[in-house]
Parts: sequence; structure tokens; C-alpha cells
Amino acid sequence: TGHRSTVILGDNPRKLGIIKSSLNIPIKWIHVVRNPYDNIATWAKLNYENKKRNNKPTNIIQELNNTINKYKKLNEIIVKLRRSEDVLTVNHEFVITRTHNTLEKMANFLEISFHPIWRDNVRNAIWKKPRITRRKVKWENKQIRIIKDIIDQYPWLNGYEYNCGRCR
Repeated sequence: TGHRSTVILGDNPRKLGIIKSSLNIPIKWIHVVRNPYDNIATWAKLNYENKKRNNKPTNIIQELNNTINKYKKLNEIIVKLRRSEDVLTVNHEFVITRTHNTLEKMANFLEISFHPIWRDNVRNAIWKKPRITRRKVKWENKQIRIIKDIIDQYPWLNGYEYNCGRCR
């Protein structure tokens, strides 16, 4: 639901101020990024399946295009939020493949103690390997290029590619 929170705050930045003044403590953000091709494919596939289940007209190309546009807007909101917020970016794939190091980095950022029980609980709760969902949908070459352009625009997406199993 990270994208929903981001959109809510982007649509009404005053809400962030309300949260900060209500809590009256410093707020730090952990921005988890995933390979955009997998992220978009998962999101589009879920939208497609939901619409099909509800007998709404759709096709996967249309859902991919809609999701790509939403993903672009989401990253534009993230740019604005990062200007004023204390943000740590972590890679979804590293949470899975480099759990200890990633959690230690998060604990340092949050200025909390890192406890191995926390690491073990996270390891037990997450997937054993990153899911490569980009190959579960049919992409047009144009869509792949558009996402490559998005990746090139935002530093937190650097290193991700379409033809890469464990990018970053």
C-alpha cells in the first residue's frame, strides 16, 4: 500500500504537515523500490484480473499502459516528497536476498538497535527469492522503452533493467 500512501500525501501535502504536528516527533521514511518492470507487471496483472472477474472490458496492454502512467505520476510525487523528508531507499530485492545488511541499514537510519530476532522474524515473513513477474505479461517494445526512460529519470531506480533477474 506504499503507492496509496504516496498518492494521498501527493494529492494533499497538508496531510503530511498534519501527521507531523500530530505526532510531534521526527518522521523518517523508508522508500522500498522494486524492479519497475516487476512492479508494473504485478500491478497491471492484478488490475486486469480484477476487471475480468467483474466483467469489465479490459486487456493487458491497456492495463500496462494505465499502470505505466500511474507509475510515472507516483515517481513525480516521490520527487516532491524527497525534497523535504528524511528518506532511506532500500531495494525490495535486497530485503529478500541481503536481509541482514538491509535491515541493519534500516535500523541505523531509524536510530534504533538492530536485533537478530527482528532479522529472523523478517526472514520468516518474506519470500525466499524475489518474484520476477515481468515475464507473466505480454509487453510491447514501446512499453519497455517507456519504463527504461522512467528508470533513467529517477536515481532510486538506477540499475534496474528488463532483462535482469537480480538487478541492483
